[in-house]
Amino acid sequence: MKKIITIFTILLASIAANNSINSKQLNNTDESVTFEDMFSAFNATYGIEQAAEATEDDIKADANASALLAYADKYLGTRYLMGANGPNRFDCSGFTSYVFRHFGYNIARTASRQIFDGKKVSKNEVRPGDLVFFNGRAINSRIGHVGIIYDVKEDGTFTFIHASIKGVRHNNSTDSYYARRYMGACRILGQES
Repeated sequence: MKKIITIFTILLASIAANNSINSKQLNNTDESVTFEDMFSAFNATYGIEQAAEATEDDIKADANASALLAYADKYLGTRYLMGANGPNRFDCSGFTSYVFRHFGYNIARTASRQIFDGKKVSKNEVRPGDLVFFNGRAINSRIGHVGIIYDVKEDGTFTFIHASIKGVRHNNSTDSYYARRYMGACRILGQES
């Protein structure tokens, strides 16, 4: 739902910006329209304050996450092999490091180290493109598995893409195996690559 609102907001903002650009062209002014101008025009036209909440960085992050997740989806069904880092076989951290490396992010090769490669985010702040970490098969205090958050629902649950022993696939944070093993999340996108 948040994505739909953001897309709708961007669409309306671009219409407002286009009207602003046309107005400036009609008045023969040589002013350029900035991102802030778009949202100011949008707010003035539609009186919706939420549009100001969407920053240029948020829009870039959503675009980067969409591209990253589309790339990750190319590997759905790729078989699992411990220690493999693609492209024909993956283990969990081999998959995440391979996908992020394609976009210029050199993250650690192991799940237990990848959590230090980004900005830690709380479970209620996760968004698509964030890394999500779990205990391995034994529930203990060590990270043993990693995936990439794919979609976040309004209730805070999320789906993620990862290389499991069943291959690269999507799972939900409410799946009992993962729900009791959740350990944390971090944001790589938008950090220095």
